[in-house]
Amino acid sequence: MSTRLLTFVQRAEPGDVFSQTAWHSQIGKEIPFNVGERRGRCKLIAAQVAEDGRSAQLTVETDEILHELDPALYWQLPGMSIGFSPIPAEPLPPTDLDALRRLGRRHQRLRADLDALRPELTEQIRAAATAGVPQVEIVKATGYTRDRVRTIVAERTK
Repeated sequence: MSTRLLTFVQRAEPGDVFSQTAWHSQIGKEIPFNVGERRGRCKLIAAQVAEDGRSAQLTVETDEILHELDPALYWQLPGMSIGFSPIPAEPLPPTDLDALRRLGRRHQRLRADLDALRPELTEQIRAAATAGVPQVEIVKATGYTRDRVRTIVAERTK
């Protein structure tokens, strides 16, 4: 089977952005792709996220499933996207609704706990910044991005 390199731009969902390293863990791996109704697998060769994070230029190696398409039209393929999760080889097993309900309730409790924790974390971030703790240390301690930490600290001064 012959392969072909394909480069296209994938846009982030409206209101969302890609981090600069969003695709790094997938380079060299087989990942699923969608082109309209077509589904398949491709190997991610390279990824370059735009500076604003709203899109990424992706280069993939693909098999013959797309060869009948004119390569000059790849950049305008309707709904061309690639993802991270593997395509299941077999149909998914039936869902255990009781387990789904338990997980749903747990998710809601954890979200409520997170919402309750957020103001305290915000104040601790601001206190650390005021005390002169380097931003990189705050980022490491919280898992927040530098931009998020800056936003939290800046909101205090408004």
